[in-house]
Amino acid sequence: MAANLSYNGIRKMLRKEGMNLPKFEILSYISKSVSLNGITPEGQELLLRVLDRKEDFMEYEDILISLIRKYGLYPYLMNFNLSLSDEVACEIHRPDGFKDVVFHSKQNEVYYTLVHKDNVVLSAPTSFGKSLIIDSIITSNLYNNIMIIVPSVALIDETRKRLMKFKEQYRVISFSGQSLGKRNIFVLTQERALEYIDSVDIDFFVIDEFYKLDMKENQEENDSREIVLNQVFYKLFKSQANYYLLGPNIERLIAPRLDEQKYKFIKTDYKTVVSEFHHIKNNPQNKEDKLLNLCEKISGQTLIYCKSPASANKVAELLYANLKLDPIEDNEEFVHWIKQNYHSDWSYPKYLEYGIGVHHGKIPRALAQKSVELFNQGYLRFLVCTSTLIEGVNTKARNVIIYDNVVNRKKMDFFSFNNICGRSGRMNSYMIGNVYTFYEQPQPELPFVNVPVFGDDSTIIPDNLLINMDDEDLGKESREQIQKYKKQDILSSNLLKKNSYIKLDYLLELSQYLYGLSTFELKGMAWSGLPDYEKLNKACDLIWNYIVKSKRHISSVCSGKQLCYKIKQFEKYKSVSNYLKSIIDTKKTKEDNNELIESALDFMRQWLNYKFPKYLMTLQDVLNEILERRGLPLCDYSYYASYVECYFTKPYFIPFDECGLPIQVSAKIKKYISDDCIDSAIESLRKLNPMNLPLSSFEKRMILSVQKNL
Repeated sequence: MAANLSYNGIRKMLRKEGMNLPKFEILSYISKSVSLNGITPEGQELLLRVLDRKEDFMEYEDILISLIRKYGLYPYLMNFNLSLSDEVACEIHRPDGFKDVVFHSKQNEVYYTLVHKDNVVLSAPTSFGKSLIIDSIITSNLYNNIMIIVPSVALIDETRKRLMKFKEQYRVISFSGQSLGKRNIFVLTQERALEYIDSVDIDFFVIDEFYKLDMKENQEENDSREIVLNQVFYKLFKSQANYYLLGPNIERLIAPRLDEQKYKFIKTDYKTVVSEFHHIKNNPQNKEDKLLNLCEKISGQTLIYCKSPASANKVAELLYANLKLDPIEDNEEFVHWIKQNYHSDWSYPKYLEYGIGVHHGKIPRALAQKSVELFNQGYLRFLVCTSTLIEGVNTKARNVIIYDNVVNRKKMDFFSFNNICGRSGRMNSYMIGNVYTFYEQPQPELPFVNVPVFGDDSTIIPDNLLINMDDEDLGKESREQIQKYKKQDILSSNLLKKNSYIKLDYLLELSQYLYGLSTFELKGMAWSGLPDYEKLNKACDLIWNYIVKSKRHISSVCSGKQLCYKIKQFEKYKSVSNYLKSIIDTKKTKEDNNELIESALDFMRQWLNYKFPKYLMTLQDVLNEILERRGLPLCDYSYYASYVECYFTKPYFIPFDECGLPIQVSAKIKKYISDDCIDSAIESLRKLNPMNLPLSSFEKRMILSVQKNL
């Protein structure tokens, strides 16, 4: 009968519950497939489907174990009674220092390549287990200073927590200002990495989601994170450190100048789970009804991808208003705490109460972390998200629903589609993941990643990246391109390099404007400490007109004047709940409370905590070079920049928030926390006993949860 079986036929049988299966014939077909064709995606999928129905096949346990070995899926052997030879096979795939970890065959290949100190660029599916290889390299003790570059603050915290198991051997550095140990693991975004690169001898580095080195989509934008990531890669590469670049679904790395160096590009579609695809036929009139019908029918943890915060909120409201969901008792305290500490009109807590989480860029970090935690623990049935969740944050989802087909305002391509689909299924949790799409799948075309700093002479490299490269690495055209910045005598080369996240022409225009001011006007800008309204307004105008240079709204701001007003408005109230209350109390009649609340939270996160402090320090750098040239006293904006960045509170509030402790809880315990430096603050929190403090039981549990990973 095996001769009559086919891939599609077996697949159909294994998908159908309760069917009387020709088990031996199925296993024979899978065995013949690997013998004749090697490991193919089709053969591996069938084996994974069999493993999903393991109990049905246990009468052929020996054959099943043999097939697992042939396909290299050694982690799944841990669920069987093994012979001595099978145990030896597992040991061969067990990395040094781990008792409970066994690699699959492709992981093992990458691991041993890195152990032999060869560089690796890995393109592999989400379920591959790329991060576990990092942990194993750390355990190998080959390196003293390891730097791991991740694309988001959320991933810093997730990675930091995972790596705290190495705290006896390494000091884990994630925050600005932390002191170093003899051996260190740096877990940083590219912006934070610049603080340490020049002062530490890094001997191994990792860039997660390395496809972000490609700048083709963002070359015309100011404040490009891709510029900074390329700068970090260039500096680390020039240090002669070994490296491991990892990302999903990449066809090829285009970096001609790297070809002469020793690295191995490993591209694989080796998967440890199966994604089951279902297309939901719909039109604009019935799309919402189709979603509701689907959500009523499916079981298990479900991610719903939406194109924007507005779309995510709309979907969450749709589920809340129409599905017959019971309140989740275990979420009750969290819901009550949010309403007390933010605003009772915010929709976010009412969704949580009924098992619906929302995850997008306007949700405060500590709350977003808690939502993912609740989802993974099974206390949220749905997690409605935007692209903020698809860049590496680990979730346990049986189902993924792709409700919108837009990512970052552009139609979803095959790369993004694969990345989102990779969130379905989880090894040892959900062997079969379901992907429900409301649109046709994009054409299968994987991207080429062009790394500009290591391109050939014809590669167009932005000025603000060229300024950071050594002359020996520049072609003739690049040298000519950068000449006007090297020949000008208004701003120093060091300043241009330090602030190269901004377009260099913008910096020169700002300097020329400042140089043209009168001595009286310049003296008025040479402030330190806390500025009055007029001084802050002047700084905000310069930031908006010369650094931001945007004609559109950015996180609720459309001018320097408005930026100044909003900063002062928050400074007046300082408390998040009072700030939100003042916005709701002074709203216009037709304005939606939830939109106002989330816009205010977005302003806090984007402007207060990130953009404004960074831009203000750039303004200081440029202004001080002009003041020095004119023989005038210098300005010092650093105190105010830091004060705004931490929401006019203590500097450690933000690192604590990134660890999962909301700023409102930090405010209640501040008299017990040392603020001498970030190290002493963390140590104070680590030693704090919250049980006798005047805190709610939920707040005490939050502190205890954060302490576990410090």
